[in-house]
Amino acid sequence: MTVKLETTGEWALEATGLGAGCPLPALTPQFGVGEGFSVGIGGSGCTPGSSINVTVVTSDKENNEWSFLWVGI
Repeated sequence: MTVKLETTGEWALEATGLGAGCPLPALTPQFGVGEGFSVGIGGSGCTPGSSINVTVVTSDKENNEWSFLWVGI
């Protein structure tokens, strides 16, 4: 698992070893949506059985705190 800040409010996640499928992570803004931002997936790519790449973005383009859960199949 690699997490890299690409630019303000945008991160690149890369995972390997999650099985034959291409599962996407569940994203959760910390401190609730009431803080004025949401977090979502801005794009993804997958080589089944090898690696998965996901771009994570915040709605306000700021470096807010968020978490993720990624489960392989």
